[in-house]
Amino acid sequence: MRILHNLLSKVNKSEKDKILSNKNIRVGFEFEFIGPLNWNDLVEKYEEYFYSSDQAMLVRNLDAKDIAYFSWMSKEAKDSTMLVSNIGESKSYQARGYDVIVPDASVSDDGDDFELVTRPLPLSESLSNLYTILNGIQSKGYRLSDKCSLHVGISFKGINLMKDLDYVKLFMFLDEGKVYSQMPSRKDNSYAINPKAVNPHKRVKSPEFSVALAIANLARTKDIDLTDLDKALPKLVPHFRASKSPVQALRHLFNKFASVNLTVMKDGYIEFRLLGGHKYASQYAFIRSTILEFCYAVQIACTKDREDEYKKRLKRYLTKDVLTSDLKGESLFEALKSSL
Repeated sequence: MRILHNLLSKVNKSEKDKILSNKNIRVGFEFEFIGPLNWNDLVEKYEEYFYSSDQAMLVRNLDAKDIAYFSWMSKEAKDSTMLVSNIGESKSYQARGYDVIVPDASVSDDGDDFELVTRPLPLSESLSNLYTILNGIQSKGYRLSDKCSLHVGISFKGINLMKDLDYVKLFMFLDEGKVYSQMPSRKDNSYAINPKAVNPHKRVKSPEFSVALAIANLARTKDIDLTDLDKALPKLVPHFRASKSPVQALRHLFNKFASVNLTVMKDGYIEFRLLGGHKYASQYAFIRSTILEFCYAVQIACTKDREDEYKKRLKRYLTKDVLTSDLKGESLFEALKSSL
């Protein structure tokens, strides 16, 4: 199967400038890093806060030495950043407008792992904060490993992603290979699984991904929400024969640990989990450019822009020998073609 590379290389400066000037785009980040201090030590030191019912504290309530470890994260960090020991409570603080710092066991088992989750802000403001935080990670004694990720959440004011986003089109204009060339450890990260791979730890392209795209496209035409697969699959059963392959492919595609997390669309945004690695803090220019390309891909996937190119790419991507008889009465390939 032919996988299209450099799909976003045609995003020119003019198009990126239009994205930068779009006041409707909101971006939030999740930065994973390893601290010069230990989370468990913080909890013990400030037990009056972390053992309380809130299990959280504002940065400004730390002592002066510890404040220095976090106050650089934004101009208002002392009053806008909340340290939360109970990860389950972090979203409630985010909803109240706080940036949140939580422990992250996916990075380290030593208690020195941190995740900073920033609240969604206008794109230009988010990119400014991105620059500040990446510089801070490098200059304030924090470290990175290949397990560390930088997740990007993107939303568009006035766009209902559940109704407007063609996620098949999104993938046709998305180039993971460009990211992997700059951040090679991301290919094998089990928290950013590439749904195009047969095995997330092998770089073998999967024909099942085409099956998943075809079924996803069919589901869209029938207003079936795939972000909750357990509810969606019974509705899809009449449309394809019992087969583990397409179901497994769909689970790779609609998975919170996929490289592009579509399961959060119901919350109004898309999470791109592709970025990260042991040197991501020194890659601001590349990350900034990639975020603009992510935004562009989401934007055109919600409109009829570049529709002819989309159809052309999709038909080149799919192959008849893969999409054979999973649909009753017609091949997935024919079903997909007819829907175009």
